[in-house]
Amino acid sequence: MRRMWFALVLAVAVVTPAGAAPSWLGYTGLLLTPTADALDSQQWNIGYHHVSDAFNAAVVNFGLARGLEIGGVFYDPDSRFLDEEFTAQVKYRILPETATGVGLAVGWWDVIDQIDSTPYGVVSKRITNVGGRPLRIHAGIGGGILDGFFAGGDWPITNNILLMAEYDTEDLNFGARFGLAQGWRIDIGIVSEEFGIGASYNARF
Repeated sequence: MRRMWFALVLAVAVVTPAGAAPSWLGYTGLLLTPTADALDSQQWNIGYHHVSDAFNAAVVNFGLARGLEIGGVFYDPDSRFLDEEFTAQVKYRILPETATGVGLAVGWWDVIDQIDSTPYGVVSKRITNVGGRPLRIHAGIGGGILDGFFAGGDWPITNNILLMAEYDTEDLNFGARFGLAQGWRIDIGIVSEEFGIGASYNARF
């Protein structure tokens, strides 16, 4: 265990910024909730997240055009859903976030309705600086697994460690994203009162 934590600390010492990455449900976001960030053309990522023995998900996403991402999501039989499933997601960033304006994105998780079809809309905005680093908030409305109002926030306490908190319409979740070398990111968090961990690889063609 000590060697594992030492390896993580060493990796963080040679990191790239934590930045945007796939959420634990696939789309670009925090833990379970989306943000108005999205992949741009020629960007792609893969990820895998595990929460206790109740949730396991593998994802892959591609940026087809600026702000337009599509992806595939696979849940194993131990997920919080009833059966082993594969589904798809699509997200489009209508407005990029600016110094004076909000970012706006719309998306549809589970496009092929294998699990719980989930359309949503979300806005993101940097509201202030805390310790010289930007504090952003995100809020949206959805259906399906995001049935109602959801919200979250993120704050980079260093260039490579991003703290995250969110309300996913049912639970409060908390976590951190660590930016590692060569596009790798590690997520840890408490989701639905369970500890979870995962990783993603983010790159460009």
